[in-house]
Amino acid sequence: MPNRDTKTLLVTCGVLALFASPSWGEEDMPGSRDHPEIPRIEGTHIVGYGQSPFDEGEFIKGIKDRKLQTVLAEGKRTRIVYLGPPTVSPLMALRNYQAALGELGAVEEVYSCRKNACPANLPKAFFWSDVNRVDSTLGAWAFDYPHYYKDQVYWYGTVTGSENRYHVSVYASVFAANRPNENRPSIHLE
Repeated sequence: MPNRDTKTLLVTCGVLALFASPSWGEEDMPGSRDHPEIPRIEGTHIVGYGQSPFDEGEFIKGIKDRKLQTVLAEGKRTRIVYLGPPTVSPLMALRNYQAALGELGAVEEVYSCRKNACPANLPKAFFWSDVNRVDSTLGAWAFDYPHYYKDQVYWYGTVTGSENRYHVSVYASVFAANRPNENRPSIHLE
């Protein structure tokens, strides 16, 4: 059963690497924009976006008996999915966001995992779940097709600033396509 925290703003940063397709283009998704507090990684463009003045987000706070333990947080919610250049590794994306979050206030880590310590089904069980799914120009296959992700990193924590408390998660991985030259990072900022 998820716990609830009702006095927060939601910002979930998720990063996953998907392979590029010529139909995805290199321009931002119409109607999308960057989060005002957290800058994008250079060379990325928005391929998914959702914003709500009040909503609920789900975050992983741990794993027990091979099951994801989650917490629900309510507040203003922004979700952004960026597609980036192949030169951005999952760990690089995570460290970039951790540095940016440190500029917002006091950062407290709740849970993190890297590579094989992350559950193999993490993207499907968490980011593609109904409560966390975001509209995207990637098409339904990106959320429904059983993909293999490698080099996963996940981080969830809170950032307490002078006026706001944020719940933030960063998920990064490389989508292991059969065409290695098409592997590209995508950044999901929520």
